[in-house]
Amino acid sequence: MTKIYQRKKYNVHGKFRFTMAGNFSDYALNEWRYYFDDNDDYLKTNLQVFVLDKRIPDPWKIGGTLPMEVVGMKAWISDNSIIFTNSHKFANWKAWVSYVQRTDQPPEIYFEPGIFGWWYLRENLIEPYMRYYLAEYADTFLIHAASMSINGKGVLLPAFGGVGKSMTILNMSTEPGHDIKFMSEDCALVTGDRKILGYPHVLRTFSFSTKPVGPFYDRISTLGKITIKMKELLHKIFFGFARLPYDFYDLNKMFNGRLEKEAPLKYVFFLRKTNQDYVSCNGGLSKDDMIHQMKEMIRMELFEHSNFDPYFMYSAFHPLPMVENYWENLDRGLRKIFDGVEIHEIYIPVKYDRKAYDDVKEYILKVVE
Repeated sequence: MTKIYQRKKYNVHGKFRFTMAGNFSDYALNEWRYYFDDNDDYLKTNLQVFVLDKRIPDPWKIGGTLPMEVVGMKAWISDNSIIFTNSHKFANWKAWVSYVQRTDQPPEIYFEPGIFGWWYLRENLIEPYMRYYLAEYADTFLIHAASMSINGKGVLLPAFGGVGKSMTILNMSTEPGHDIKFMSEDCALVTGDRKILGYPHVLRTFSFSTKPVGPFYDRISTLGKITIKMKELLHKIFFGFARLPYDFYDLNKMFNGRLEKEAPLKYVFFLRKTNQDYVSCNGGLSKDDMIHQMKEMIRMELFEHSNFDPYFMYSAFHPLPMVENYWENLDRGLRKIFDGVEIHEIYIPVKYDRKAYDDVKEYILKVVE
């Protein structure tokens, strides 16, 4: 990957701002391209990220101890910072996080990407901080769901990993003959006053999300399809659980400009796996049940592979009040978000083929349109 030294400012809907400086790869430049704001004020930043080339010291050389391990990473606590090193095979990135608790200075992340490390900067370092900040200060919530607008109405597709939300959203967002616009594929931004905010990033798709069940597959080039298969093969042979995705950078081109920045939330379709060989639907999921499921999904995102006290980890990483208040803020926010919104359940068979996709699409369009 070509690296260029730059300093960039990013503004996520005026609710979260951060700066990134250093030797960027092409991937990093494209990851946040939809939030680049050269006119934004550096002084308003909520987080500073510095990309370095092999300058972060090994933690044991500065007297750090090893009290924890989190999501495939090891973390050392020193006097006023945390050092992370990851244990994914071949993806040897490292980060030093300064958790300054003064309100006049944002936290700093020093990131050494190593090989294949760029994929982890957003999900493992930027978004965890962003999640707590938005819930505490912006009445906005980062939740595990895909999102789109249909005829201007906001639609959420929450689901646990591997159910099929990516496959559904990617194909429906490229369906001809319908006013469907893409908003997000993996995580959705939703405000307390029930607005979905577009949250596009580089699409990191795998072969199980790009099967020929709908129009999205036809938009992938022949070279892209070969690349996806080759990367899946490499994953199986060399990488174990560290998957190599195929990246789509230009979402405007992929979705023919059908990207939505904001839409009022009107419908939620909770996708579930079933052992049945057909799609079934239920329009009677209660708000309390949906809130419980959303909390479980977020808890799994944060702590699924951890073998330590997560409160201790994130209390150190983030200013303490944001962590202390997070689950209370989340419960309050989800109750406002799902108040008066239609909530449906769709059960998807393990074999998510063309017929299953058509049935899911037909049910969603019938309800919304």
